Amino acid sequence: MIVFDRPMARLAASTFFAALLTVASTAPAAATVLATDASTAPAGSSANAAIRALLNDYEAALNKEDTARVLEYFTDDAAVLAPNSPTAVGREAVGKLYDEVFGAVAFDIKFTIAELVELSPDSAYFRSTSNGTVMVRASGAVVPAAYHELFVLSRTPKGEWKIARYSFSSTNPPPK
Repeated sequence: MIVFDRPMARLAASTFFAALLTVASTAPAAATVLATDASTAPAGSSANAAIRALLNDYEAALNKEDTARVLEYFTDDAAVLAPNSPTAVGREAVGKLYDEVFGAVAFDIKFTIAELVELSPDSAYFRSTSNGTVMVRASGAVVPAAYHELFVLSRTPKGEWKIARYSFSSTNPPPK
Protein backbone atom coordinates (compact mmCIF):
# COMPACT_ATOMS: atom_id res chain seq x y z
CA MET A 1 0.00 0.00 0.00
CA ILE A 2 1.30 3.45 -0.86
CA VAL A 3 1.44 5.99 1.96
CA PHE A 4 2.10 9.56 0.89
CA ASP A 5 4.17 11.76 3.20
CA ARG A 6 5.82 15.12 2.72
CA PRO A 7 9.52 14.23 3.42
CA MET A 8 9.47 11.50 0.78
CA ALA A 9 7.65 13.81 -1.63
CA ARG A 10 10.41 16.40 -1.17
CA LEU A 11 13.07 13.75 -1.82
CA ALA A 12 11.29 12.52 -4.94
CA ALA A 13 10.79 16.07 -6.19
CA SER A 14 14.46 16.94 -5.56
CA THR A 15 15.60 13.90 -7.53
CA PHE A 16 13.17 14.66 -10.32
CA PHE A 17 14.15 18.32 -10.58
CA ALA A 18 17.85 17.41 -10.68
CA ALA A 19 17.10 15.12 -13.64
CA LEU A 20 14.99 17.83 -15.28
CA LEU A 21 17.79 20.37 -14.91
CA THR A 22 20.16 17.92 -16.57
CA VAL A 23 17.75 17.53 -19.50
CA ALA A 24 17.11 21.27 -19.69
CA SER A 25 20.84 22.05 -19.68
CA THR A 26 21.32 19.90 -22.79
CA ALA A 27 18.27 21.32 -24.59
CA PRO A 28 18.55 24.11 -27.13
CA ALA A 29 18.75 27.55 -25.54
CA ALA A 30 15.49 28.75 -27.07
CA ALA A 31 12.60 26.90 -25.45
CA THR A 32 9.11 27.80 -26.57
CA VAL A 33 6.64 28.63 -23.82
CA LEU A 34 3.39 27.37 -25.27
CA ALA A 35 1.23 28.41 -22.34
CA THR A 36 1.41 29.64 -18.81
CA ASP A 37 -2.27 28.86 -18.30
CA ALA A 38 -5.28 28.05 -20.44
CA SER A 39 -5.96 31.71 -21.19
CA THR A 40 -2.52 32.32 -22.75
CA ALA A 41 -2.28 29.25 -24.94
CA PRO A 42 -1.48 30.26 -28.51
CA ALA A 43 -4.08 29.17 -31.01
CA GLY A 44 -2.87 26.81 -33.69
CA SER A 45 0.04 25.27 -31.78
CA SER A 46 -0.03 21.61 -32.76
CA ALA A 47 2.27 20.64 -29.87
CA ASN A 48 0.03 22.51 -27.44
CA ALA A 49 -3.12 20.80 -28.73
CA ALA A 50 -1.51 17.35 -28.81
CA ILE A 51 -0.10 17.68 -25.29
CA ARG A 52 -3.43 18.89 -23.91
CA ALA A 53 -5.14 15.93 -25.60
CA LEU A 54 -2.58 13.58 -24.01
CA LEU A 55 -3.35 15.00 -20.55
CA ASN A 56 -7.11 14.76 -21.12
CA ASP A 57 -6.76 11.12 -22.20
CA TYR A 58 -4.46 10.32 -19.25
CA GLU A 59 -6.95 11.97 -16.86
CA ALA A 60 -9.81 9.84 -18.23
CA ALA A 61 -7.77 6.63 -17.90
CA LEU A 62 -6.69 7.57 -14.36
CA ASN A 63 -10.27 8.29 -13.29
CA LYS A 64 -11.41 4.96 -14.80
CA GLU A 65 -8.59 3.07 -13.02
CA ASP A 66 -7.47 1.63 -16.34
CA THR A 67 -3.79 0.67 -16.00
CA ALA A 68 -3.51 -0.65 -19.57
CA ARG A 69 -4.84 2.61 -20.95
CA VAL A 70 -2.68 4.71 -18.61
CA LEU A 71 0.40 2.87 -19.89
CA GLU A 72 -0.43 3.86 -23.48
CA TYR A 73 0.58 7.43 -22.58
CA PHE A 74 4.06 6.54 -21.24
CA THR A 75 7.33 5.89 -23.07
CA ASP A 76 8.90 2.44 -22.74
CA ASP A 77 11.61 3.88 -20.44
CA ALA A 78 9.28 6.14 -18.43
CA ALA A 79 9.99 6.97 -14.80
CA VAL A 80 7.28 7.82 -12.26
CA LEU A 81 8.29 9.44 -9.00
CA ALA A 82 5.40 8.91 -6.59
CA PRO A 83 5.62 10.10 -2.99
CA ASN A 84 6.87 7.53 -0.49
CA SER A 85 7.60 4.98 -3.20
CA PRO A 86 10.68 3.87 -5.09
CA THR A 87 10.93 5.36 -8.56
CA ALA A 88 9.09 3.15 -11.05
CA VAL A 89 11.27 2.87 -14.17
CA GLY A 90 10.05 1.20 -17.35
CA ARG A 91 6.54 0.29 -18.47
CA GLU A 92 6.36 -2.89 -16.39
CA ALA A 93 7.30 -1.08 -13.15
CA VAL A 94 5.01 1.84 -13.98
CA GLY A 95 2.16 -0.62 -14.59
CA LYS A 96 2.76 -2.31 -11.24
CA LEU A 97 2.74 1.09 -9.52
CA TYR A 98 -0.60 2.05 -11.09
CA ASP A 99 -2.08 -1.37 -10.23
CA GLU A 100 -1.02 -0.78 -6.63
CA VAL A 101 -2.42 2.75 -6.58
CA PHE A 102 -5.72 1.65 -8.13
CA GLY A 103 -5.92 -1.14 -5.55
CA ALA A 104 -5.68 1.44 -2.77
CA VAL A 105 -7.64 4.42 -4.09
CA ALA A 106 -10.07 5.58 -6.77
CA PHE A 107 -9.62 9.04 -8.30
CA ASP A 108 -12.13 11.59 -9.50
CA ILE A 109 -9.83 14.47 -10.42
CA LYS A 110 -9.42 17.14 -13.07
CA PHE A 111 -6.02 18.37 -14.31
CA THR A 112 -5.23 21.97 -15.22
CA ILE A 113 -2.04 22.92 -17.02
CA ALA A 114 -0.28 25.83 -15.31
CA GLU A 115 2.73 26.00 -17.63
CA LEU A 116 3.61 24.23 -20.87
CA VAL A 117 7.06 24.55 -22.47
CA GLU A 118 8.36 22.93 -25.64
CA LEU A 119 12.11 22.49 -25.09
CA SER A 120 12.77 21.18 -28.60
CA PRO A 121 10.71 19.65 -31.41
CA ASP A 122 10.85 16.32 -29.54
CA SER A 123 10.78 17.29 -25.85
CA ALA A 124 8.53 19.36 -23.64
CA TYR A 125 7.38 19.65 -20.08
CA PHE A 126 4.32 20.90 -18.32
CA ARG A 127 3.48 21.78 -14.78
CA SER A 128 -0.07 21.13 -13.68
CA THR A 129 -2.45 20.99 -10.76
CA SER A 130 -5.22 18.50 -10.16
CA ASN A 131 -8.20 18.70 -7.86
CA GLY A 132 -11.14 16.49 -7.00
CA THR A 133 -11.64 13.57 -4.66
CA VAL A 134 -10.02 10.27 -3.81
CA MET A 135 -11.94 7.31 -2.41
CA VAL A 136 -9.77 5.30 0.00
CA ARG A 137 -10.65 1.68 -0.56
CA ALA A 138 -9.58 0.48 2.92
CA SER A 139 -12.11 2.73 4.66
CA GLY A 140 -14.48 3.80 1.90
CA ALA A 141 -13.79 7.42 2.86
CA VAL A 142 -13.99 10.02 0.10
CA VAL A 143 -11.49 12.79 0.75
CA PRO A 144 -10.51 15.98 -1.06
CA ALA A 145 -7.59 15.56 -3.43
CA ALA A 146 -5.23 18.29 -4.56
CA TYR A 147 -1.88 17.69 -6.26
CA HIS A 148 0.72 19.45 -8.29
CA GLU A 149 2.55 17.59 -11.01
CA LEU A 150 5.47 17.86 -13.37
CA PHE A 151 5.38 15.91 -16.64
CA VAL A 152 8.38 15.61 -18.97
CA LEU A 153 7.35 14.55 -22.45
CA SER A 154 9.08 13.01 -25.43
CA ARG A 155 7.82 12.85 -29.00
CA THR A 156 8.05 9.37 -30.52
CA PRO A 157 9.35 8.73 -34.06
CA LYS A 158 5.66 8.45 -35.06
CA GLY A 159 5.12 12.02 -33.81
CA GLU A 160 3.08 11.11 -30.70
CA TRP A 161 3.75 12.87 -27.40
CA LYS A 162 4.36 10.43 -24.51
CA ILE A 163 5.12 10.88 -20.81
CA ALA A 164 8.80 10.17 -20.19
CA ARG A 165 9.00 11.36 -16.57
CA TYR A 166 6.22 12.14 -14.10
CA SER A 167 6.37 13.42 -10.54
CA PHE A 168 3.55 14.50 -8.26
CA SER A 169 2.82 15.37 -4.67
CA SER A 170 -0.18 16.35 -2.62
CA THR A 171 -0.85 20.01 -1.91
CA ASN A 172 -3.31 19.19 0.86
CA PRO A 173 -2.09 20.04 4.35
CA PRO A 174 -0.79 17.04 6.31
CA PRO A 175 -3.26 15.37 8.68
CA LYS A 176 -3.23 16.74 12.21
